[in-house]
Amino acid sequence: MKSLDKNVVGNTISKKTLRKQYLLSVLLSIGITGTLIGAGYLIDLWQGTTFTYILIGFVISGPLSVWANYSLIKKKFINPLDDFGRPRTK
Repeated sequence: MKSLDKNVVGNTISKKTLRKQYLLSVLLSIGITGTLIGAGYLIDLWQGTTFTYILIGFVISGPLSVWANYSLIKKKFINPLDDFGRPRTK
């Protein structure tokens, strides 16, 4: 089975590119989560509440991080080429 070989020529992504993308995704997720939790903390201080807006920020940061990472990966890996390997035209 040629498709299971390690040296298959085709549409493969290098390990270096995957590492960079993984690091970027992790940093983006940490940044979004930290920003929303920090904003929730400041709102909690201003309102005089305890952990209400921090939890809201934490809950919102999950889907927002997934959406941001998906759109980033889609823009980087899926959009540049169509099924035939030619650049897409707008």
